[in-house]
Amino acid sequence: MKKIILSIALLALLQGAVAQIGVDLGYYGFSDLPVLTAEEEMTYQESGVACLYDGRVFDYRIENGQFELWESRRFVNKVYKEDKLERYSKFYLPDVEEEDILECNGRYIDQNGKITKLYKEDIRLIEEDGEEYMVLQFDSAKIGGVFDCFYIIRNKSLPENGNNIFYGQNPIKTAEFTIASPDFLKFEISSYNGLATATDTVIEKQERRFAHVITHDIPAKKTESAAFNDAYYPTVQFVLSYNYNSSRMRFNTTSSYAANFASLVELDKAGSKGLKKLMSSMKIDKKLPLLDKIRAIEDYVKTEFFFIDMNHSLFSDPSSILENKMANTLGLTRIFHNLFVQFEIDAQIVLTTNRTSTTFDPKFDGPNFYQEVLFYFPTLDVYLSPDYMNHRVGLVPSSLAAQQGLFLTPVSVGKVLSFVPEFGDIIPLPAEATGDSLFVNIKVNTEEKNIEGKLRRALTGYHAPRIQAQWEEMEEEDRQSFIDHYVALGTESVNVNDLQVYNATSKDIFVKPFVITANISDYDLAKFGAGKIFLEVGKLIGEQSEFKQEGERVLPVQRAYNSHYYREIKIEVPEGYYCTNLKEIEMAVYDEDSPSKANAAFIVTATQEGNMIVIVSKEFYGSLFYPASEYKKCQLVNNAAADFNNLKLIFDKQ
Repeated sequence: MKKIILSIALLALLQGAVAQIGVDLGYYGFSDLPVLTAEEEMTYQESGVACLYDGRVFDYRIENGQFELWESRRFVNKVYKEDKLERYSKFYLPDVEEEDILECNGRYIDQNGKITKLYKEDIRLIEEDGEEYMVLQFDSAKIGGVFDCFYIIRNKSLPENGNNIFYGQNPIKTAEFTIASPDFLKFEISSYNGLATATDTVIEKQERRFAHVITHDIPAKKTESAAFNDAYYPTVQFVLSYNYNSSRMRFNTTSSYAANFASLVELDKAGSKGLKKLMSSMKIDKKLPLLDKIRAIEDYVKTEFFFIDMNHSLFSDPSSILENKMANTLGLTRIFHNLFVQFEIDAQIVLTTNRTSTTFDPKFDGPNFYQEVLFYFPTLDVYLSPDYMNHRVGLVPSSLAAQQGLFLTPVSVGKVLSFVPEFGDIIPLPAEATGDSLFVNIKVNTEEKNIEGKLRRALTGYHAPRIQAQWEEMEEEDRQSFIDHYVALGTESVNVNDLQVYNATSKDIFVKPFVITANISDYDLAKFGAGKIFLEVGKLIGEQSEFKQEGERVLPVQRAYNSHYYREIKIEVPEGYYCTNLKEIEMAVYDEDSPSKANAAFIVTATQEGNMIVIVSKEFYGSLFYPASEYKKCQLVNNAAADFNNLKLIFDKQ
């Protein structure tokens, strides 16, 4: 990181370009508005809204002998389209106590230069979608005007690490982020997704340090299908790294976080006593095969305890957890870790992030990318998630796989536990592990002018756990929604009777497939004409989504998980009829020119034996990532399945 020592004279020269270097939130106010060129105006008009400035300041300061964090956010938005006006005429404040709002100012400048101002006392409480928000709201604004608002709040916590995300649904002319602090504190900053490299600036006369990022002309971020859009917003990650008043040593590192994690999972005397009591109630035979033992432990914990997504000591303290049966991620991690120790199960803790919102960076030396927890069993090469309550061992959450993680290998010296950290790959499950197999056997009833038959469907891997974990307690509305999709095949005309389910408990997750059978009938999928029957056979595989793309692809294609699909449709040929286009529905579409090298494919074969037509559709996706330049490869296969929905079998009367 570049370091700059500035004099006050040089500072004065730079303030116009980098306004937040030297910033002091005790004396913060409006600055001049950005000036737009004619070309910029034309570009911004097309988007409907332009963010002329998005700035955030974390000001770590000493007030009355105490450290405080003052946080500021400023937005300058120009609105060009009427349908954007209602949203951007409101300036939303964070959910804090009123006494912690130190300052809040807003101004609206119309096209003629007239200024309307709002202040802290103008804050309103509004309700949107059942939630309450504090806002500054300009009631008489019109398009072509500029909204310029900022707040300064006192943050009651003093975070030593965190991030700032510039949510760029609109183009941003200038994005700026600053951490101001006493000069003896130093933050390390990394920039992602197009942001400029951070600088570290010390102003000696003020005894202040400024970690600073400024970037100009950030285009609006496109939202595209089949992409983890949130992971591509411009982002700053920061961590407090030095306190020169006490030492020149670096802290808050990956190594120190791994070392401290041992103390987080160890139990005190009360916790150990409670754990032994828990083990006696579990009644698990220690002589069980390893995988069966892990399954028994996991199923017991995830059945008896509730997960609470809240960072509170009540839900991480083992004594409280064992008494109240409620735990957060850390609490469940502590319970599982110590149960594995007591049952003599070799397990590593793995720390990683959710790849759908953040791209894991092993080069960032700090704890920022370690919010998610897994257990890895090296002798079995499988994972367990402590807080994904619908998952079971072997089924690694898809959002945590296909990336790196920090593997913590436990090492005990006497009674002292420590972890040896090492980065490793979290390998995703193959396509074979997640399947959706559909078997439909139907008959065309020429007298009733409908179709009737039987359906059987089996779901495995990622398709099944939520259903298996919740089927018995599922609300009727949710259960009906599942039936409409998986049994009625996404159509409104299919009637379902005699429905049966099998392997519908949490003990079956990733052990047995979830199976559902039913009798079905339909009066709409077969059309009867003069001497002809048109059967919409393509709809019998269920509704398939289509990949659509307007303009050039920007983001890569990313799938949540690898998967495969098998559909077998048997149709009894109506007596006195014959099929005229059977071979026309066959197809074979691959993502590569050579089928042997394909990572994705959609293949359909059709045969007739006697009076029985058999249509088999095989589809698989074995790659989680395609660069934007190869989008059409994945699109081709996916849309072949969607195209199949439109196919019809034609029967002519003999």
